[in-house]
Amino acid sequence: MECPDRNSRSILKRLSPVPAEMRLGRGFFQIQPEMFLEMHAGRGIGAAWKELLPAFREKMPGLRIRRGGGRSFQLNLSADADFRPHGLPDASGEREGYFLRISAQGVSLTASAAAGFYYGIRTFLRLLELSPRMLPCVTIHDAPDLEWRGYAPFFGGHCSNSDPGNPARYRQIAAEMAGAGLNRIALESEAFAEDAELEKFGRFCRTHFIEVVPFHPFLCINHRNVAALVKASDAEFAEMMRPAERAIRILKPRFFGIAGDELIQSYDHVRRESVYSPEERAERPPHEWFALCLMRLRSYLKKHRVRMVMWADGLLDPDRFRGHGCEMKDFNGGAPDFHARALDRIPRDILLWDWQYSPAREYASADYLLDAGFQVVGGAILSGASERLFPEYCFRKKNRNFLGMMSLTWAGKNPDERLKPGHLEHCGGVYWNVGRYASESPAADSFRRFMREENPFGKIGGGRRITAVSGPGERFACCSSGRIYCSLREDGIGAWHPSMHLFSDLWFTFTAAERLRFRSAGLILTLNGKGRAELFLGDAPQTSLRDFRKFGEIARGADSAEFDLSTLVSGKHSFCVWLRISENEDYPFLRELKLVSRTVRAAERV
Repeated sequence: MECPDRNSRSILKRLSPVPAEMRLGRGFFQIQPEMFLEMHAGRGIGAAWKELLPAFREKMPGLRIRRGGGRSFQLNLSADADFRPHGLPDASGEREGYFLRISAQGVSLTASAAAGFYYGIRTFLRLLELSPRMLPCVTIHDAPDLEWRGYAPFFGGHCSNSDPGNPARYRQIAAEMAGAGLNRIALESEAFAEDAELEKFGRFCRTHFIEVVPFHPFLCINHRNVAALVKASDAEFAEMMRPAERAIRILKPRFFGIAGDELIQSYDHVRRESVYSPEERAERPPHEWFALCLMRLRSYLKKHRVRMVMWADGLLDPDRFRGHGCEMKDFNGGAPDFHARALDRIPRDILLWDWQYSPAREYASADYLLDAGFQVVGGAILSGASERLFPEYCFRKKNRNFLGMMSLTWAGKNPDERLKPGHLEHCGGVYWNVGRYASESPAADSFRRFMREENPFGKIGGGRRITAVSGPGERFACCSSGRIYCSLREDGIGAWHPSMHLFSDLWFTFTAAERLRFRSAGLILTLNGKGRAELFLGDAPQTSLRDFRKFGEIARGADSAEFDLSTLVSGKHSFCVWLRISENEDYPFLRELKLVSRTVRAAERV
């Protein structure tokens, strides 16, 4: 028979989110047929309590409830009507924190604010679900590590999607978020066709301690009128801002998202053209237009006492962050408009979302934005790894300007295409207590193991060598010997869902061992035969895109390709091959990559 202490630990280990501090006592609290609950609850918990009360009555049908007054947040539960527990410490200063004590005599819960009281009750109800008759004696002091624990459900054509089914769909998502301890939801308010439904949704979120961050895709691939926003008269500008005005009037938010990410002419980052006319470029550089536009949007929102939020990838130079966790054809702040240069011209009170598709060894863009003085919220696609690795990396830095995380999903009309059962609970557990999880993450664990493996192309030995990587993508890395090392695995580590076509670029850096130089090199590729690509060569992965030289193409229908690089790499200690995928109908594009090389000592004549 399992000993009581072991059984208690087993119950507590299954709590999600995992509380910050737990001290296990001796014994159990027995649930009796008749129980007495005394609650003193200040303002703000009423609507949430109405939702939670049926869960109490289901577990304890004979429950008798006494309500007290005052501004405190305290709950006592016992079979003894006169149960008065020893006082618990005050959780003042922890708006979402609480103290929960379960003894053999009864249960007591205190918090300094309604949100903490709500989360404490949810923890107690989870314990009841795990052990309906006997609860382990334990003292819990809990508060979240991250201030910002959010989810952004984007589906159905973005702001053009005014589906009548959206209100109920979003309410269900918000209810699941509340249960998972998530406290921010970013959504395109235009998805609600009726003002009354949007207002009702905002009220629902407030009663569940979720802050709504309305969002409108200003300054993106479908909204590129930067100069027009700058030059517009006050009346014209106000008309352009109608979507924001509607959301601000109805939801009264503290934050508003303006997109600002994919401000590009196309996703072809090699042949991309400027989003500005020749006349506009002659008047001022593109990054100045961008900075002025952001300043005007910020000024408009500030007058409404709303803080501006935007995606950060348009402010990042792809040459600086190539091979990073965002694999959407590099970041968007580079050529030809170089919007990344606007970063030094915009105020530091703009909150930046650093959105990453894939896990990485480190998140250099977050470091860069934090060092520049901005507050940053990480954005991770729901993959099972990024939403775990990104906050771990940033939280270890102990930079107060890192506020937390947003998980994202992109889908069609039905969010279930990406939002699977347990996803939100997983994110809530990860963001609440960074580093301690109730649920496992095979994808994150697999990625960590992958990172510990030696790069096969990192130290190519002397003489003639054949070095290869193969498989379903797990050995193909965006920057195979750089400090960022992103996998493209199909099992959740990579950027894309298996049902989607892979259009990411692949970067392979080949480095000879110390004091060696390449004399000859040849590439042999095994392909899926359902795509096209171009191949470029540079001296290092950090080489500017403009300095890479094209050396070959892969035609549609090819299931293999060979390239002799000897004349291009002879005498080099290291070189980088950029495989630019322009068309792909299957996952993965590349099935095997093999380097046949010959190296000699640096002192020898090549």
